[in-house]
Amino acid sequence: MNTKSGIYLLFLGLAISISQSVANPFLRPDQLQAKPPPVIKPAPPPPKPIPRNSNIEFRGYYVFQGEWHFALYDKSKNEGYWLRKGEALEGQQIRVENFQPETETIELSGGWSLSLIKSDGKVLPVPSSRPVAKAATTPKPTPPKGNPVNTKPTSSGLVKLPGGATMGVPRSGIPRPNRTR
Repeated sequence: MNTKSGIYLLFLGLAISISQSVANPFLRPDQLQAKPPPVIKPAPPPPKPIPRNSNIEFRGYYVFQGEWHFALYDKSKNEGYWLRKGEALEGQQIRVENFQPETETIELSGGWSLSLIKSDGKVLPVPSSRPVAKAATTPKPTPPKGNPVNTKPTSSGLVKLPGGATMGVPRSGIPRPNRTR
């Protein structure tokens, strides 16, 4: 029985290997070919960071005793700084290198430059310790003193005017109910 079961297993293994090598009639011909492995492209290197802070603005300048002073404003911190040529901005790698008064631009370390921001003409309120006087308001018109004019018609439909005169007021087309006392 051992030899019969061995021969049986041999034929079974041979049948399985032949059946796997026979093409599946339901597959398309191009699916039998081995697919090439996918090509994975390496990720491009990240761009170098720009060493400048776009939140820095050049807001003003003046000359005092032959030395230029420049107003720089950091919008992210909401702080302004006055720097001289060669000074660096606190906590940042920004140093004033050069100034061209003709074009009103300053050159900063790192090879970038800032142009003077033009004023938009707004006047900003300045806080002070004194209270601000409010604008005077115009008084409301008051009716003249004396006999007030009765503009309410009487039961007869007349309006009394100043000086004792009366004026008739046209009645509407709606009849009034009779009043009995």
